Amino acid sequence: MHRRFVLAAAFLVALSGIVPTAVFGQNIANNTPGFIKKATDLGPVDPATIIEVTAWLKLHNENQLDQLVKQQYTKNHPNFHKWITQDQFNAQFSPTAQEVKAVQNWLNSHNLTTVSVAENNFFVRVQGTVDDVEKAFHVQIDSFSVNGQTFRSNTGDPSGDGVGNVAAITGMDDFGFQPKNVRPMDAEGQPVPSRPLSTVIANGAFFERACFGGFETHTFTGGGATATYTGNRYGANINNTTFGHLPPCGYSPGDVRAVYNMNSLYAAGLNGAGETIVIVDAFGSPTIERDAAVFSSFYGLSPIDLSIVKAPGLANNPHGAGWDTETTLDVEWAHAMAPGAKIALVVAPARSSLDEAINYAVVHRLGNTISNSWASLEGFGNPAQLGPSSESSKWPQRRASM
Repeated sequence: MHRRFVLAAAFLVALSGIVPTAVFGQNIANNTPGFIKKATDLGPVDPATIIEVTAWLKLHNENQLDQLVKQQYTKNHPNFHKWITQDQFNAQFSPTAQEVKAVQNWLNSHNLTTVSVAENNFFVRVQGTVDDVEKAFHVQIDSFSVNGQTFRSNTGDPSGDGVGNVAAITGMDDFGFQPKNVRPMDAEGQPVPSRPLSTVIANGAFFERACFGGFETHTFTGGGATATYTGNRYGANINNTTFGHLPPCGYSPGDVRAVYNMNSLYAAGLNGAGETIVIVDAFGSPTIERDAAVFSSFYGLSPIDLSIVKAPGLANNPHGAGWDTETTLDVEWAHAMAPGAKIALVVAPARSSLDEAINYAVVHRLGNTISNSWASLEGFGNPAQLGPSSESSKWPQRRASM
């Protein structure tokens, strides 16, 4: 038995809970994103537009897999913490090489070019025009307006002669996962800007550690009137530029550690040493190594042991779109809470391929814990109905030890 099984198993269980099961034959049921029900249809996408879609294959013996994982986490069960090897897992549950080749050949026969094939046969990613994708899967792909943003999506479930082994198709819509970080606002309702900490260090959103500084009295005079205010001061002065005392108030690692009663664990030597946390984000951040080093130095943490892995397909990384900040928060605060752990940041090439990046981390055994924090756009009903590329409600903060 092997401890590395459970990470793969947990990923597979999560994936099997996310992607719908195909009706054997021609139709892939429940593969239409739910957000289009409340969006405005803007009409067909340009048929010459090049897109990438991913065909996820069915697992074998899914009910047995679900039961096995449950048993492995049930104390007093004979299978409690009895892990199996990757080879055993593949033999019992993974799609076969023949099945993935059949799906690949079928996709290629419809003018869709293979981009990548999962090393564990989980998926085939292909590229082609919207017109070719529509013809292959018998769907209509339209543009939709959502809260001022435009997304594409299929308007109905895909089907085809070669989808018997396919569980779901992702990529026909680009609704995807979204970073959900929020910056503090100033008195005028504007985001508090980052402040340069030096000429060689990136802008840093470092805030006053002591939120309340005691009672103060201030008198203001102007326009023939005088006003006196007395109260408990919150945060630092808005014009304060002293490193370590920048407005507004914010939480420090010490604050969060105290709230979650982590200090007793650190005292017992449990600080993450010997473990690796895998964090998966889209696009990453071009300054994450430097920013994480500044964060650690500022809060007196040990130097961060960070490695960055680019998932397949990452080219001309655009960054931005909020993922720079999301990546920074994920890496820095994982280190703050588990300062002895190594961190492996897996950078996905797109918002819609985060699940593929997780699969990459599992196959390559990058770590024994996976931590993710994503969200879908708000205001569109039950997140579980948003479709296979908007499954974020199924994934937040999923962790599995290996």
